[in-house]
Amino acid sequence: MATEAKQHYDILVNGGGIVGAAFVCELLHILKNPSSSSLKIAILDPRPPPSLDECLSRTSPDLRVYALAPATVALLKKIGAWKYVEKRSQPYNAMHVWESEGPGMVEFASDEVSIHYHTHTHTHTLHT
Repeated sequence: MATEAKQHYDILVNGGGIVGAAFVCELLHILKNPSSSSLKIAILDPRPPPSLDECLSRTSPDLRVYALAPATVALLKKIGAWKYVEKRSQPYNAMHVWESEGPGMVEFASDEVSIHYHTHTHTHTLHT
């Protein structure tokens, strides 16, 4: 039986997708002081992350789309990711989402809820 060396981490993040990765970036931004440089952080995800070059070299569109709230856009700007996301984002002020099967439906209109700024949609993967 092989023995595995135990590893110690101060913080474990479950999921390396957009939420987990943004969380770690923001955490590092908050903790940017000399005492936090010794923190060991691990992101647990069953799949390895694609490289930025792999994301930017995609030639076919990814049909998965995120709706980004204004607070999310602010966070992406703060952690330095918005410059990659902005080119593939589109502002919107209304949305209607429904299930392909079943009665589920959600509608959103910014003027109906007194939001005077646009939210954005963005494709799942980055393209040039």
